[in-house]
Order: sequence, then C-alpha cells, then structure tokens
Amino acid sequence: MRSSFLPTLCYGLILGTVTLFLPPAGTAHGWEHSQASWLSHSGGDVLRPGKTGTSRYQWHLGIDAGLTNAMFFDGPLAYYVENPHNPRYVLPGHVDKGSGLGFYFGVTADFPVTNWVGIMLKGHYHTRVGVFDETIDLGEIHPATETMQTTLLRNQSEWSFNYFGLDILLRVDLGNTGGYVMFGPALASLSGNDVSLTQDIIRPDDIFYTEDVSGEDMVINEFRSASTNGEVAGFADTRVDLKAGLGWRFDLNSNLMLVPEIAIAIPFTSHVENVEVIPQSDAAIFDWYSDETMTPFVSTDDRFNMTTVFFTVGLRWRIGS
Repeated sequence: MRSSFLPTLCYGLILGTVTLFLPPAGTAHGWEHSQASWLSHSGGDVLRPGKTGTSRYQWHLGIDAGLTNAMFFDGPLAYYVENPHNPRYVLPGHVDKGSGLGFYFGVTADFPVTNWVGIMLKGHYHTRVGVFDETIDLGEIHPATETMQTTLLRNQSEWSFNYFGLDILLRVDLGNTGGYVMFGPALASLSGNDVSLTQDIIRPDDIFYTEDVSGEDMVINEFRSASTNGEVAGFADTRVDLKAGLGWRFDLNSNLMLVPEIAIAIPFTSHVENVEVIPQSDAAIFDWYSDETMTPFVSTDDRFNMTTVFFTVGLRWRIGS
C-alpha cells in the first residue's frame, strides 16, 4: 500500500504544482488582470504580458553556486566495504546521526506568470555529505577475545552522495522589497556515493586485524586500525524532496542582479532501497549479524534519510527589453 501511495502522492504534487504555473484562460483587461490570452493573442509581448515599460514581467536566466548542509537521521545503518588488511573478509561500518557540508552548482530560469507570481526551474549538481563518529559494542562475539571485556569499535565515516537535480518551484514575491518565497517538488537522481571509513579497535587490547598472507589469516603487524573507502550499493536511484525557501534580489545594474537564496529540502521518498542479509557484493548496506548466533546486533533502519539545507548565491540576467 505504501509503495504505491508515495509515488502517486509525488506525481500528484508535481502535477498540482505545474497546474498552478498555468494562468487561467480568458481575455486580459489591463496588466493587473493579465491571463493566458497572451499565449495566443497576436501582437502581444510574450515576455511581458499586457504591460510595457517595466521589468517585473521580464524573465531571468542565471547561475548559482553554494553549499549544502545535510542532516542525517533515523539510523542506525550498517554497511561494509573492502578490508584493507584481508580481502577475504569485509570491513563493516556503522552510522547513525551525522551532518556535513557539500557543494552546489546550478542554473536557474525564472518565468513570470503574474506581476507577483512566477515559475522557477532549477537544474543543478550537488553533494550531500555526512560525517559520522559512532562507537559500537559488539558484545562477547569476537573469536579472539580472551578477556572479560566486550569488543568495542569506533567507526568514523565520511559519506558523500552526488545528485543531479531538477526543482520545479512556485515563486511568490514579497511586495516590492526584492524578496520572494519559493516552494515545490525537487527531483534528484543519484549519480554515485563514496564513503571513507576509519575503524579503530578500542578494546580489548589483545585483538588485532588479521592479514591475508598466501591464503592464510595471520596476525603480523598487530594493526588495530583500518582505513578504506568505496561506493556502497543499496540506495535509491531517485528521490523527491519538498523544497521551500527564501530569496532576495539585489540590482547590480540594469540587466544583472545578485540573488542569495536559502532553502530546505525535506525528504518525500525513501533513501534506502535494499538491505542485504549477508555480504554479497563489493560494498553494500546490510544487517550486521553475529558470526556465532546469527542474531543482528546492528539492524539497519530503512527510514535512514537526510534533510538538506541549501545556501546559494547567484547571478540573474534579465532577458528581453
């Protein structure tokens, strides 16, 4: 039920937003009542329907750059990547709550609908980064534990998710102040992810990572730390967020504006798509089980997701005379 309800709701949100963008049919009587008649009326100004001599109906093209701040929640999430000491065994990692700064590059097209409402289309590439520092107690499960202490691991992870996105936003001006609010659906396609994991054995002090030497598992250098990275499978290829924000236009000259914006993207679809029971690929999300009892001591929560804040500064060029 949930799997069919969410896509239907997402498509409805997108369709409803696009519907809002279309002016009602009819005949315009004065610029303050401009309607869709400019789409077919011969001799009209398409860029500035029903009104001349003002920049309010000019449309704008621009570029944007800035930062993202992603805040991850609803963990835990267990994953595994390649073991730098012994390729025959995976290196498991563990994350829960975290945040981090990424970057954003994009283009914006801003089209007027009325004298105070417009459509904003944003195409962009951005990263959502999480930095996690988690300590996990494995209990009495490590075969090399010969003391009464349980095995304690510290997992430091830095995770970057890379997206190509398209935002379809309704813009509403705040009077003549130069400010505006924007809201609507934000669609994104995951182009890849990369996680860097540094794991340290905190206790006990008499266990180490084994090394693969000619097919034999041996303790040689008594390593108690391991660092590795990789792309992890199991995340959804596409996502939909509900995006809302505030922007401000500052005139630099008659044709150019400086436009800072801040927006928040709230997840509307799942981030986790597949969780493996046992390691089956090079790196993936999985439920972390005890080797002896097969009881999960880290069971991944498939609600694991992120809310993201976007801080951008852009340039907008007025198009038309």
